[in-house]
Amino acid sequence: MPEKRNERLLIIVPIILIALYNLIVFSVVRNYTPFFWTNYLFTLFSFLLFILIVGKFAFMDGIAIKDIFFGIPLLYLSWTYLAAQIIISALMMALPILPLTPLTIFYIILLGLYLILAVSAVYGKKEIYRTAREATEKVTFIRTLSESIERTRMGVSDAQIKKRLGDLGEAVRYSDPMSHPSLSSIETVLSVKIDELSKIVPSESPDRILPLLEELSRLVAERNAKCKYLK
Repeated sequence: MPEKRNERLLIIVPIILIALYNLIVFSVVRNYTPFFWTNYLFTLFSFLLFILIVGKFAFMDGIAIKDIFFGIPLLYLSWTYLAAQIIISALMMALPILPLTPLTIFYIILLGLYLILAVSAVYGKKEIYRTAREATEKVTFIRTLSESIERTRMGVSDAQIKKRLGDLGEAVRYSDPMSHPSLSSIETVLSVKIDELSKIVPSESPDRILPLLEELSRLVAERNAKCKYLK
């Protein structure tokens, strides 16, 4: 996919930046003190972390690095952390206004904040996908039942049965599409019974069909009541 190819090309950018960063730093700096190495290593780590994250999501299907959680694209978040680390470390190398220990603590806090936000973004996006997928499946389930009832109703000539099928179809159509694992058994029974109804309606008498419609109406009402209770 073109979008994934573009994301994979992003890996090249930080690699080039690492090369340029090392070239500039080791061309300018001559005094390799612990203060220098602290700035340098935290910045190098931010580059490697960026490559790791971009690489992971660029080669994964399902979640893109531009995906948004709480309005923050993960890619933007990663670029922000990388840029902040580069700028701050460059300033500290040029103007060492902070002692080594406070500077190290600051870098650790900055890194920790980024990791928390990044993990939250990834987990949150996965959770959004999971919820959306489940909702889609349930909406499809309700729609399928409703369409099956409507097809059955269209083939009925008996006015009483036709009306009861219409009422049942409306009850199913306006059912809450969200479900709960504990409702799987009743939903399975509903599906089986509606399938059974579609098969017997053309040939059976009202005496055989009406009890099944009664049972289906009860099952739909029971399912909706439990669904509401379990929310």
